[in-house]
Amino acid sequence: MTVSDFILDYLVSLGVKDTFLITGGAIAFTIDAFSERKDIGYICVAHEQAAAMAADAYSRVGPGMGVAITTSGPGATNLITGICCSWFDSIPTLFITGQVNTFEQKGELPVRQIGFQETDIVAMTKPITKFSFQLDKPENIRYLLEKAVYIAKSGRPGPVLLDIPQNFQRVVVKKKSLLGYNPPKEALGNQQKILLGKINKTIKLLNGSKRPLLLVGGGVKIAKAQEEIIELADFLKIPVATSWSGNDLIPFKYKYRVGNIGVCGDRFANFAIQTADVVLAIGTRLDTRQTGGKPENFAPNAKKIVVDIDKWELKKKRGLVIDLPVTSDAKVFIETLIGQKKKLQLQDTKRWNEVCNIWKAKYPTVKDEYYKEKLVNPYVFSKILSEELKSDAIIIPDDGANLVWTIQGFEIKKGQQMFSSFGNSPMGYSIPAALGASIALGKKQIICVDGDGSIQMNIQE
Repeated sequence: MTVSDFILDYLVSLGVKDTFLITGGAIAFTIDAFSERKDIGYICVAHEQAAAMAADAYSRVGPGMGVAITTSGPGATNLITGICCSWFDSIPTLFITGQVNTFEQKGELPVRQIGFQETDIVAMTKPITKFSFQLDKPENIRYLLEKAVYIAKSGRPGPVLLDIPQNFQRVVVKKKSLLGYNPPKEALGNQQKILLGKINKTIKLLNGSKRPLLLVGGGVKIAKAQEEIIELADFLKIPVATSWSGNDLIPFKYKYRVGNIGVCGDRFANFAIQTADVVLAIGTRLDTRQTGGKPENFAPNAKKIVVDIDKWELKKKRGLVIDLPVTSDAKVFIETLIGQKKKLQLQDTKRWNEVCNIWKAKYPTVKDEYYKEKLVNPYVFSKILSEELKSDAIIIPDDGANLVWTIQGFEIKKGQQMFSSFGNSPMGYSIPAALGASIALGKKQIICVDGDGSIQMNIQE
């Protein structure tokens, strides 16, 4: 089969049903390979940025991996904003770009371009991908695809990019003779020992706390620990706050929920975290939208236990003091902590929970007077929308004020999903993302919430 045929075979093996693309000369052979297939299809977007954003959302809701395919030059560079969406929110996506023929490439020559639409997309995307590489010879196609996807999904997930020269796409290769990728083996024994030591320190801090608080971030969702985090919260019986990306992990009516923290968070949730004496933060990088512009003032009276799969997130020197950094997958940490629950002997937190509930009742986000305004108040709209939607709804707000109103006013139900491109937050994300999510789930209805500015950015879709 040709290299192009092998690429499509491999995508099918990943569970990919549809890809997102715009054709062009440098990727024409790979696109043409779709014409002989019934097991995988493509969606022709109207702008490559939308292809990247649709692929990003496709990966977020699963079950397959989101894939965007474009030509070289402007086709490839138009992906960059969407690649950033996956990079900052840790979403495993695969980007395949065409490249000019190898004999047209400038290589090490100090010229700007030789081949028509030749652009070094690999160099451009290295800072915003976990792996970006140009296929060096046709026989390496299996190895590089397997390596790229492994890297995309392992550890802290993220996007990867493969650049395929045009002349390689039509080369015939023998599938059975192609070398595969063997992932490195992890030294689990030592890691488990270190984790148990951190768990014991976590338990000691929680047991000695009078005002403990559990902070849940998007890393819990990425680790597929939705059920485990509720199990932990049920056992701890302490206030639970969320970051924006962790908002849909804890239902609004959950008895221990105190809301979203941060600069644009819930007032009562911020009171709770600023008053806590121990904060157990799982799967959240505690960026300045959560801590405020002076991170040293965040939860000033609390010992901070921060669990993150990325060790570098725990080493950021920016004013925030982390008392107990824990490098771990969120699900592994939660399961290990639950496994040690006999050692957890928390103090009576009944009064602490009552105080948090008093704040929640005293400072509601959607006030009664908002319903009396002449024009539709956006907070009221968001709350009523949440009341009307079913428990399996997926809601995708865009960037800006409409995102703030939706996150703050929407009362999330168990089973609902809500996401945006939180880390990158480009205007124009929600329309292509809603389309990508709908296609991933068999054309299921998705609720797209957009703003009058953001809708212009990808209105062509």
